[in-house]
Amino acid sequence: MANASNTGRGKVSGLVGWIIFGLLLWLAFVISQTPAIWAASAMTQGGQLSMSGVTGTLWRGRASLASFRVENQDYSLGELRWRLEPLSLLSLSPCAQLHTQLDRQEIEGRVCAGLGNSLELQQTTISAPASLLQANLPLTIDGQIFARIEQMRVKGDFLQQLKGNLSWSNARIHNGKTWMNLGSHAANMQDDSQGGIQLEAFHLDGPLQLDMDILLAAGGGGSVRGHLTMNPEFMLEAQADAWIAMVTSGSETDAEGNTRYQVELEF
Repeated sequence: MANASNTGRGKVSGLVGWIIFGLLLWLAFVISQTPAIWAASAMTQGGQLSMSGVTGTLWRGRASLASFRVENQDYSLGELRWRLEPLSLLSLSPCAQLHTQLDRQEIEGRVCAGLGNSLELQQTTISAPASLLQANLPLTIDGQIFARIEQMRVKGDFLQQLKGNLSWSNARIHNGKTWMNLGSHAANMQDDSQGGIQLEAFHLDGPLQLDMDILLAAGGGGSVRGHLTMNPEFMLEAQADAWIAMVTSGSETDAEGNTRYQVELEF
């Protein structure tokens, strides 16, 4: 009797295994045959992402042109390709590998959609011209921005988690008359547990040296604290005497004539 019982349980477990295997095969077949336009429709329902020229399948698709809306402004992403991770469909957080390409702009990484309008980026790299940020700045800027996001989680408009780093290479600003070279700079970034962003910024090369802690608070505002060092040539070019006192609280000059300023700024 015991042997018969064990045999019966073995047959049942084997049958369940084959049923699950069959369901997975069926799911893979459905995904591979589902048109990409269905995936595009799902991804654009929130109104932030727009796509056109969609081809392929739900599993692996392409949009010839995509754009993303932030604060009522559209940013072009160029061509967008995605590759869905099939097993992630069995969870409540489906994931896909994404890649976008447009001139000097490229995004590549893993994105997962969760419950409650949440979105998570993992191991994502972003390269884009600094001019992409122009709309939010009072000065004309140039150079290349590169960001490496190890993990970022956003729910609605609220930043829940962030860890990564970024750099600004060949940085330049236009002072109204000519372009000024700032060199290259970088920063480690993380969330402040309140929806804001903390940056630990430092210089890599160039005439402008900075070592600062920057806070970008949720909802606007923030602070900048640290040090800013300029050599005499850059101070003259930047006409620093006309504005530096507004953003610094003290200074000291080294033997080479470089001036190191203490920065404490709230905005």
